[in-house]
Amino acid sequence: MKKPEVRAYAERVGLLNARKKDSVGICFVGNKGYDSFIASQVDKSILATKKGLIKRFPAGDVMGAHSGIHNFTIGQGKGLGLDHHEKLFVLKIDIKDNTVWVGEEKDLYADEVDVIEPKLLSAITDGEMMDVKIRYSTKGNSAQVFKTETGFKLKFREPQRAITPGQAAVFYRGRELVGGGWITK
Repeated sequence: MKKPEVRAYAERVGLLNARKKDSVGICFVGNKGYDSFIASQVDKSILATKKGLIKRFPAGDVMGAHSGIHNFTIGQGKGLGLDHHEKLFVLKIDIKDNTVWVGEEKDLYADEVDVIEPKLLSAITDGEMMDVKIRYSTKGNSAQVFKTETGFKLKFREPQRAITPGQAAVFYRGRELVGGGWITK
């Protein structure tokens, strides 16, 4: 069944969520936000070890301190805890030393990404042009897919905003799902 058919069936049998809006985040987190959810689920002694510095890209100037990397996401531009004259965005979160790197929006864009641990439903020809989704809410973007020792290197036709390590990259050939893997950089 496709989603419209499921919704129609749910409506027919009187399910309460038949007309519920689709979720676009992690449904179990609710309205309290990821940072609050993590703070409620992770021991305070562990969170205390996640404090660190906020540094300006690329020079590394210290701009402030933060209370935990769980309070930040790549691409975030609000709630950084900085009083600065220009708009800054989270560019990178370094889990080795808990540094949050911030910079200009232009520095959020990249046209290449490495993908590891691929799971494929069909073969990919080295250098093949595919549609690749790097976040659930996009239609996918054209990228050339090259095999590497650990997975694939993607070279996007257009630079992509806020490519995030740990997120999935999903490959399509037209409407056919070909496979995917995990973004590393």
